[in-house]
Amino acid sequence: SSGINAEYGGPCRRFTPNLISAFKALLGRNFQVIWVSRCWSSSDSDTFFQKMPWDRMSYSEGMGWRGEALFKLTNQRYIPAETMVDPNFNDINDQARTAIERYGY
Repeated sequence: SSGINAEYGGPCRRFTPNLISAFKALLGRNFQVIWVSRCWSSSDSDTFFQKMPWDRMSYSEGMGWRGEALFKLTNQRYIPAETMVDPNFNDINDQARTAIERYGY
């Protein structure tokens, strides 16, 4: 799963606890979250990431071509965005955020 998020947005701050709950519920399964920051600065990204129990793409990668490529690959337009992909980055669910908000995971 790839999450694209930023600390400055209310929707991102509200969604993150839901994603943390889903992540904890799925521990032990073949599941991983990689967070991609869209924060205004590296320090904002570092502060926001302290709340998260998963891996992340570095701030410079997330704001650079890798983050942009992932954002486009997963067909996202808004943040927070959550897309479930398989190990080859084939899209499984590009509306994972909605599923997490509605069902928990």
